[in-house]
Amino acid sequence: MRGVLVDLTGKTFGRLTVVSRAKDDKNNNSRWNCKCSCGNEKVIKAVNLKNGNTKSCGCLALELKSKRSLKDLTGKVFGRLTVVSRTNTIGTPPTWKCKCSCGNEKVILGYSLRRGDTKS
Repeated sequence: MRGVLVDLTGKTFGRLTVVSRAKDDKNNNSRWNCKCSCGNEKVIKAVNLKNGNTKSCGCLALELKSKRSLKDLTGKVFGRLTVVSRTNTIGTPPTWKCKCSCGNEKVILGYSLRRGDTKS
């Protein structure tokens, strides 16, 4: 016997905000249309929202994985370039704002710095 359906519209679970009710799945599990803080939309089972199994559209897992594997190059020197900061969003190839010893600044791909392709 099913319990009473609770309206989740407008509620936030992690990075997901429930927008509207979606069609139940083939096992009659209630599902909801959700919008992630990154802008993606996804249909999520109510049980997964409520128990915390689903906190985002998938962007959170990618972000955490990227943070674990990303080597921070800030302050490192490559040739005449000193890395000032990371410039792009998680999930894309890392780019870094660098300052050359001549005073110019440039954004450079991290692997280009590490491989020695760009030195000034």
